Amino acid sequence: MQKSLRKEDFLGRYGGDEFLVILPHTDLKAAAVVANRLVLDFDANSILLRKVTIRQTISIGLALAGEGDTEKSILERGDHALYLAKEMGRNRCGGV
Repeated sequence: MQKSLRKEDFLGRYGGDEFLVILPHTDLKAAAVVANRLVLDFDANSILLRKVTIRQTISIGLALAGEGDTEKSILERGDHALYLAKEMGRNRCGGV
């Protein structure tokens, strides 16, 4: 994932199988471009394990920090968008 991000972006684990990406000075449209690039990158890079090909997928929830937001409110919106992406069929991006 790090290869798909800029040097100023932050990538870290957030929970067991969830990651958090912070894109400083990025609007929602540009964040969606990054998110969709991640979806395509994952889809294009399957894993070969003991002669079995495992397709990678990623579901992404986007949330933009706004005036008056707290860390909690941003994470809640991002989490909600993530679950919407999963409900829409996974391997996609949902944004709020």
